[in-house]
Amino acid sequence: MPQRNAVIDLLRKAGVECYTRKEWGSKQLAAYIKRRSTHPMPPAPAKYHFLHITVTNDTDTVLTGKAGARQIETFGLSSPPQVSYQDLVTNEGRYFQGQDYGNKGTHTVNDKRVPPFSRDLNQEGYALALMQNVNDAVTDKQVRVVAMVFAARELTGWVRKGAPVYPHRKFAWKGCPGDKAMARLAEIERLKNDFVKKGTIMPTQPTETRGKALDEALKNLRLAKKNAKSAARIAKIQRAIKAILEIKPK
Repeated sequence: MPQRNAVIDLLRKAGVECYTRKEWGSKQLAAYIKRRSTHPMPPAPAKYHFLHITVTNDTDTVLTGKAGARQIETFGLSSPPQVSYQDLVTNEGRYFQGQDYGNKGTHTVNDKRVPPFSRDLNQEGYALALMQNVNDAVTDKQVRVVAMVFAARELTGWVRKGAPVYPHRKFAWKGCPGDKAMARLAEIERLKNDFVKKGTIMPTQPTETRGKALDEALKNLRLAKKNAKSAARIAKIQRAIKAILEIKPK
């Protein structure tokens, strides 16, 4: 079985701004760990990706994003309540960790009895939710990060390669994930397949641009240390430097 944090680790290496449950302030940290033994997924790679929307307020900042994740946790159908989805992505392109990979989610059920799918789709795929409301913009950056998440699942072995992406509305009597997301669904799947075909979600940069980005990041790191910035701020800059160094130049 792949490492449970393999997806978020790969996203961070690719430069995605990510927040673990601990970092966004989950109130149920122990419950997610317990669920590993009470509600495990089958050992084989999952068959599907599912796209949802949380139908919550748009979050424009890190602080409101963290608060949004904590709110979504309270909506969970498990006991005690946990985030129903594996992944949350804002339209700023921020990623918030949800349910563990290797654990069953709780929000994807085949209410329409669509054949040949089973009733409990939570045991056959992993869910990602756009952390916003249906009228909020689905941005280019968000589309790219969602595709990166889906590709990271396949590249790390949590989902089989070439797995389809299905909207929640295919199986439920709901509009989820919203018309704006539906309009970008084919693009998300195409990007996901492109990443998997290349074997990486790491961005490419011209050598000159990469050098400038590295110089700026190193400058920020020196200033942060000189001005005694927080350990979290320094660690964030260090992750950015690591990501730049791992980008393959064109």
